[in-house]
Amino acid sequence: MDMIRIGMIGTGRIAQRFIEQARIVAGMEVTVIYNPRIESAKRFAKKHDVPEYTDDIGKLADLADAVYIASPHETHYSYAGQMLHLGKHVLCEKPLTMSETEARDLYELAIRNHCVLMEAVKTEYCPGFIAMMEMAKSGKIGKIVDVEAAFTKLVPINSREYQTKKYGGSFTELGTYTLLPILSLLGNEYETLHFYSRYCRTGVDSYTKAYLTYGDKTATCKTGIGVKSEGQLLISGTEGYILAASPWWLTRTFQVRFEDPNRVEEYTYPFEGAGMIYELAAFRDKILTGRTVTMQEAQKHITMARTMEQFLKERPQTDKKYEASESEKAKVKIWAHRGCSRRYPENTLVSFEAAAKLPGITGIELDVQLTKDGQLVVIHDEKVDRTTDGHGAVKDLKLSELKQLKIKYKDSYLQIPSFHEVLEVLEPYCKKKGLLINVELKTSIVRYEGIEEMVVNMVDEFGLADHIIYSSFLADSIKKVKELRPDARTGMLAGGVRECLEGMKYAEADAIHPYLGSLREEIPQEYTSVPVRAWNVEEELYDMDNPHREEDLRKYCLFGVTDIITNEPEKYLAI
Repeated sequence: MDMIRIGMIGTGRIAQRFIEQARIVAGMEVTVIYNPRIESAKRFAKKHDVPEYTDDIGKLADLADAVYIASPHETHYSYAGQMLHLGKHVLCEKPLTMSETEARDLYELAIRNHCVLMEAVKTEYCPGFIAMMEMAKSGKIGKIVDVEAAFTKLVPINSREYQTKKYGGSFTELGTYTLLPILSLLGNEYETLHFYSRYCRTGVDSYTKAYLTYGDKTATCKTGIGVKSEGQLLISGTEGYILAASPWWLTRTFQVRFEDPNRVEEYTYPFEGAGMIYELAAFRDKILTGRTVTMQEAQKHITMARTMEQFLKERPQTDKKYEASESEKAKVKIWAHRGCSRRYPENTLVSFEAAAKLPGITGIELDVQLTKDGQLVVIHDEKVDRTTDGHGAVKDLKLSELKQLKIKYKDSYLQIPSFHEVLEVLEPYCKKKGLLINVELKTSIVRYEGIEEMVVNMVDEFGLADHIIYSSFLADSIKKVKELRPDARTGMLAGGVRECLEGMKYAEADAIHPYLGSLREEIPQEYTSVPVRAWNVEEELYDMDNPHREEDLRKYCLFGVTDIITNEPEKYLAI
């Protein structure tokens, strides 16, 4: 086989990284993308220049010698089984399955059909990790009596890890990594396994600590998606210990230490890219040499599946409410983010007017900056490159120059609007319908001096002071607005709730505008009467190469959200 044809199942976050790494490894090429949602497959294939895409599993098998499975956890067993039955080699993202029986079935099937089956735990194939395991087993630190492995990362509350009720959470996401060194060094036959978890408001574990015993040996693994800890690997022996600092799962260096604190041996190994190239090279080599897995080799990964299965069985079932009712969701106020920015180019007059016409809409969010000649314009990015056919910073271009730039819309072109033009269009809707406008002052990256006074003065000219809410990521801008107009309504923007609340206190703001994904913890009791207008970056924008995500953002009312700022307000207002 001169070139191994790889078919990809799934087009999510990990798939993006995989395809970049696959092109580095000689002897294989990605030839087809599969997704049951054909538009997702098409978009991914086009973006990454893959010749074929399909929603037909049979066509996928025809166009590939091997497959990489990067679909949701609960689909791994089905896809892997189908591909192995068809004689295709399989590299499957972790966890391979959540069941010991299913894992055993897959490996037995792979052996019968002479196929390679690998669980994609990239750490297992990194040169540094392999060397560290060999060092530990060599006797250099004496008899191994304890292994501690931790892997924690903070992820947004609106991510798959939190939102997948059945298979989400920290242990199912990261436990495979922390179990890897434990099972590699202490074996698959542990005597006891106990879990201690902290559960978040979506019902999944945000933090889990697992204890394993092997007679007189012990092991601990910690995983977290909402709790941050030191992500180290510590291997304790009777004569010394091995320490690999965070992120040990991307093993570049480790130290061997002894009783004498001056005796420290450090070892460094190559680590390229995101580490996937090592598992890809191992996958390729096994295919080319016909070296399929043995059941003895597979046992470690079967044991991983067994621990996942036990964890899910022991996960407590409570009466705690994790879903918002329709009546609760109906109370959430809807704001148009840069207008109807999924259907129209963002921050344009057509986008704003389309939003203003929606029955039941609360308000429109927009962004204001200053040109080189001191004119107020409505545009989000500090540079014009993403949304227009031009180049350069807004602050370096005059209004007349900005007006020459084109914003593509269907078969025509639009312009960057001035703030004055926007207020002219929206004024009737404000005064007749009570429409509100959230003016975001874009001052956190470029400190436009005097922009606050210019904006409030123009708002006053139109008589719209009662219809405006001012927000910014820069607390000083909010504070300045309050100094200019003490009765102005303001909202503190930030990536996290804590940062919002800190800025709110400093600037005496009236509301907080946090990133939706930061709502891991409840809004403090003393702030429950404060408006919480949440925004997110996961929704699709008009003519932008980002995937569409179907999600009802109103469900975050359970997290204290009172308003959502969305790219597709029409979806909610049509309900």
